[in-house]
Amino acid sequence: MGYVMQPSRPIDWIRNAIRYTRHSPKRLDVFKKCVKAEKIDSKALLCLDIPTRWNSTYKMLDRAQKIEKAFNAFDLAHPNYRNNLRDGVPKVTDWSYARKLRNLLELFKHKTNNASATKYVTVNMFYIEMMDIYTHIRNMKGIDPESRLMADAMQNKFDKYWGTNNKGLNYILYFAAILDPQSKLGVLSFGFACVFKAEKKERDQRGT
Repeated sequence: MGYVMQPSRPIDWIRNAIRYTRHSPKRLDVFKKCVKAEKIDSKALLCLDIPTRWNSTYKMLDRAQKIEKAFNAFDLAHPNYRNNLRDGVPKVTDWSYARKLRNLLELFKHKTNNASATKYVTVNMFYIEMMDIYTHIRNMKGIDPESRLMADAMQNKFDKYWGTNNKGLNYILYFAAILDPQSKLGVLSFGFACVFKAEKKERDQRGT
């Protein structure tokens, strides 16, 4: 599933900080020295995300949050860093939010990896993976207002492909789940009953 990340000041600031450090070999070299000076045990290189790919945003935040102290040291070692970013230098609260978002996106990363595997059959796994994602999105709605907005957008994208109104769904995938001894028809029926019940409850609460 592709999804355009909702605008977020903390993530934008961290993204801009990464972009600044990667802008030239000289800046990157100074940053690497900051990583070493802070004795951070991480060999992962900084990377920028693609806003329409959850995995890339997860990867960007996962790498950056591990070396937060290096950004603070870089702020002192490279005066133009703060002059260029001005009020956009990531603060403690920004890093805290980034870690929370990183944790929320981690499940999507694992599910994508599972679905993209090439050394074993994955078609029979789609139902369990889909239900895990559905449950995760719904749980996100109860964390805080920002997470709910993000989850609502994710839910819309999810429903486009897997929702009850999708007319172009490939039902062969369901048969693959039914034929899997770990799933069978009973588990499939139970899962969709939970989905439909949850959707109806949410519609009733919104009065639609």
